[in-house]
Amino acid sequence: MQAIGFMRMAVGMLMLLAAVGLTNSNLHILFVFAGFILFNLLMNAGPNSTTFTLAPILFPTQLRGTAGGFAAAVAKLGATLGIFLLPILKEKSGFLVFLELYRW
Repeated sequence: MQAIGFMRMAVGMLMLLAAVGLTNSNLHILFVFAGFILFNLLMNAGPNSTTFTLAPILFPTQLRGTAGGFAAAVAKLGATLGIFLLPILKEKSGFLVFLELYRW
């Protein structure tokens, strides 16, 4: 379910990538909306739903609440660190310079 969901989500992302190439076309907005809708629909149908079903299956009854809370805490910690550290890492790696040189 995870692998299939991620592969199908990639189709939505490819549609968004195609929209970048169609900026001067009437199809641009259609591809943006279709790609975004497809990505979100498939994310919620596959990988996102397994987040709620894996904990009850994997952990014994005594640990389910603790394991679910720990997983949620680690995910929030990762999201918080990503928000603060990603711009620093991008600047240090020269990725911003790369974007300026090869602007679409």
